Amino acid sequence: MAPLSDTQSATQAGGGFQFVWSVSDEKQISRLMGQVVEKTTDFQELWNSQAFKDIVYGSEKKQFATEGEHGSGGWAKLNEVYEARKARQYPDKPILQRTGRMFKSLTSPVSPGAVYTASRHSVTFGTTVPYAIYHQKGTKDMPERKPIEFTDGERQQIIKAMAAHVFKIQGTPVRGQFGQER
Repeated sequence: MAPLSDTQSATQAGGGFQFVWSVSDEKQISRLMGQVVEKTTDFQELWNSQAFKDIVYGSEKKQFATEGEHGSGGWAKLNEVYEARKARQYPDKPILQRTGRMFKSLTSPVSPGAVYTASRHSVTFGTTVPYAIYHQKGTKDMPERKPIEFTDGERQQIIKAMAAHVFKIQGTPVRGQFGQER
């Protein structure tokens, strides 16, 4: 199974720019930003900015601190058998933080397993921790507990950051369609 990742990309589309943000192939945002000039093709500066990383990593820290309440309404409780075993073997560890490996890889870009790769047209954020994808999507034996799930407000922050980046490059406000798919 592929590592858990969140990929954001921007591509030219019919005189505008199509921005797509997916988490493990599940589309989170799809926006057409119209009237974007040719020179607005490099988003790497935005992806690498501390402000952008603060949105991404700040969201993850909140998601783990609230056991999923922040972005996905709360993670499913552990089943009774596993909860008792976890309490004995890993006392006081919250849901999805048994060893801390996945948590660290999704909340710090320098932790082992962390993925944050920016290019001109995309940024990939996630983890190489192999079991993360099973938590994100769930299995027949385990409910999904999405470690990566952004709020509508965070999605809006990302769209606003993209629009501000375009404005900075082209010098005029971005006009066009800003409908959201989810």
